[in-house]
Amino acid sequence: MHDVYCTKLKDRSILSITGPDTLAFLQGIVTNDMEKLVEKKMQFSAILNPQGKYLYDFFIFYTSTGIFIDCQKDTVDTLEKTLNMYRLRAKVEINNRRDAFSIFSIIRQQNEVKISTEGQYENLNKFKGVITSADPRLTQLGTRAIIPNEFENQIIPMNGFIEKNEIWYKHLQISLGVADYIPNSMLRGYFPLELGFDELKAVSFTKGCYVGQEVTARMKVRNLVKKRLFPVSFQGEIPTTGTNILSQGKGVGEILAVTNNQGLAMLRIEALNQALNEDRELLAENTLVKPTIPSWCNLKT
Repeated sequence: MHDVYCTKLKDRSILSITGPDTLAFLQGIVTNDMEKLVEKKMQFSAILNPQGKYLYDFFIFYTSTGIFIDCQKDTVDTLEKTLNMYRLRAKVEINNRRDAFSIFSIIRQQNEVKISTEGQYENLNKFKGVITSADPRLTQLGTRAIIPNEFENQIIPMNGFIEKNEIWYKHLQISLGVADYIPNSMLRGYFPLELGFDELKAVSFTKGCYVGQEVTARMKVRNLVKKRLFPVSFQGEIPTTGTNILSQGKGVGEILAVTNNQGLAMLRIEALNQALNEDRELLAENTLVKPTIPSWCNLKT
């Protein structure tokens, strides 16, 4: 019997989208392919601005009654406004369900490798309105569950889960190089391919047009990505988010997230290669920054 860890993601919220035009409406806006969305499964996706830069990322659940959007709580209102701006004459209804549902991460640990728990807990599906699906980004991130608030206090005891706090989950995500906990405002100057959204299965390169599609496709085809998000560790005083990273006095990146002695940094790929292959130091003020390349990242050094 392996431990199963359960974390309530208090920083997440839910929008619902219903109506006959729902999938077609989203298809012209989001980066992933709605034609490949399968009922009771989940997609990771994003909305970009016309210049191809990040605006929002979220999970899309397809249910028999419509679409659920699992998004950051502090952006749910602006995301709702953005979707309504694009709605025009589409026959869809967009509702904020923040007070109706809670979102959980469920992760089974086995031989120090965290694996998906999808389909392994029948008790979860005994509750009306519960939706579960494997996290589409990485197997190590397990399963996400949308739970009606009336049942949330019963989920952990009924399944024998070990409750973990959000700091534990944040540390796991940062160690994997995943950007969930970076404030939305800090990501808006970056392109989705710089954030790893290609490998994390948020971007389709075979679907038709969506907002920002031309720039995204051009960056992919012409290999124009010059910087990427990487997990880093620190040797010295822990820097704050927003601290610039220097190599031989030249700015090569920025700290975007910090937890304990780990963080996430946007780094120029050239500087990363020099740090890994030439032992060139990266400094955030007086702190030594040590980057690593996640196993899922398609990057040659």
